[in-house]
Amino acid sequence: MSIGAGTAPGGAADVWLVRYTKGVVEVPVARGENTGRTLPHANVVHSLQRLGRWNGKAATLPLPAAGGGLSTAVLVQAPGGGPILAAAAD
Repeated sequence: MSIGAGTAPGGAADVWLVRYTKGVVEVPVARGENTGRTLPHANVVHSLQRLGRWNGKAATLPLPAAGGGLSTAVLVQAPGGGPILAAAAD
């Protein structure tokens, strides 16, 4: 996975790997006010893994192989849970 050169706010940004189920999944609710109902959940995230930091220079990071039929997204995010600066998905 490659990230081009640019300006990283504060000198760095986090790079995240997101594995998710693309589309809508119907989920039965077992507890709470919606007990017994089935509710739609869209693009359910199964894992979130920090791949590293991006300092504004062009970089290539290894991307672990996907498995289990999950889709992949990569996010570049300002530090401390800040705004998403860039995103790519398969």
